[in-house]
Amino acid sequence: MKFKQSLLRILLFILSVTVAALLFLVVQRGVSPVESDVEYISCTVRSVGERIDSSTGLPTDADAVMYDLYFVCETEEGGILTATQNQSKYDPANPREVSVGDRVILTRMNMGEETTDWFFAEFNRMGGIAVLIALFVILLLVFGRMKGLATTITLGLTCFAVFGIFIPAVLAGYDIYFWAFTVCAYIIVMTLVLVNGPNTKSLSAGLGCIFGVLISGVLTFASDTVLKLTGFKDEQSIYLLQINNGELDLKAVVFAAIIIGAVGAIMDVAVDIAASLHELALKIKRPTFGELVSSGFSIGRDIIGTMSNTLVLAYIGSSFCSILLLVYTCGDSMLYLLNREGIITELLQIMVGSFGILLTIPATTLISAFFFSRGSFLKKHNAPATEDAAEDGYMKLLGEMEEDARREREA
Repeated sequence: MKFKQSLLRILLFILSVTVAALLFLVVQRGVSPVESDVEYISCTVRSVGERIDSSTGLPTDADAVMYDLYFVCETEEGGILTATQNQSKYDPANPREVSVGDRVILTRMNMGEETTDWFFAEFNRMGGIAVLIALFVILLLVFGRMKGLATTITLGLTCFAVFGIFIPAVLAGYDIYFWAFTVCAYIIVMTLVLVNGPNTKSLSAGLGCIFGVLISGVLTFASDTVLKLTGFKDEQSIYLLQINNGELDLKAVVFAAIIIGAVGAIMDVAVDIAASLHELALKIKRPTFGELVSSGFSIGRDIIGTMSNTLVLAYIGSSFCSILLLVYTCGDSMLYLLNREGIITELLQIMVGSFGILLTIPATTLISAFFFSRGSFLKKHNAPATEDAAEDGYMKLLGEMEEDARREREA
């Protein structure tokens, strides 16, 4: 039995990778190679030279207003490069000086047959991030075991779906609405099938999740007309207009950001409801449709509060700097502040995500109750050992539910 389950999981993994590869190939057909005059290279600092004052060209110290720091780097191939780091006290984002052993990224301009000198571009921080990722994966495997392995795989495929498929599709000029829904559907199906397996629980959660995503999409479409959105939510929108000769649909970009941002929370809620009702259907004797629906709604009421808070805090946290700047620039005019498109878009993300979660709960509950109360499901899975034990378990469960309801009424 375990061998069959392992084989099935391997086949599902191969199928998920195959689908992702096919979508990637479809997108790449419309992607044009981008030629850049800027070259980047990663290297390690081996020695640091003197500081040269930018105005006088004479050696100086770190107290100078503007100076160039010269250093020598070794590339990954073993080559030796001399580079310059520009330092300025006027630059608020001035990076710290390089030191021996630092991993840095150098850049230079290629102008036909001539090239400029190498200059410091940024510190190479991927090493520290890689350590955190490795630690996270190890903890997932330790605590989750096979589920943790499946979760790691789904996270990798999810990142590939967004960065390897959806973003190239947007840059290539494909329909953003279509690819947003396609990528979300792939993430939902792939995650549920790889983590929980192809079963009734995954089917119930998947259908409920897709319903929630569709509702979120419809609300976003409707809000676009009512709120008179243009897609210019911040200064980054101006730079996006340079993509595809100014033909990028900024409103579609906002739509995709809202949908992709909401799908994780919606999927979490759908899985919680489906898993709870699945476990409930296995523990009690011949559960009816009405009993499962009542239990699902009771579980959903406990979920909705915390999940809505999760969405609010996640969106505020991710856009905190932009919100802080808007509050500062708008002064005391709350009317003007709350009607700025950047703030309205953030509020729209919160509301659409919350609506998606709210309506996913009854949808998943009804779908799960329908599947788990059917005779074929009950006959397929093991029933309680004896009718007396089943009846005792059922009555105990009902008593606990009634006690929870009484406490809620008193609260």
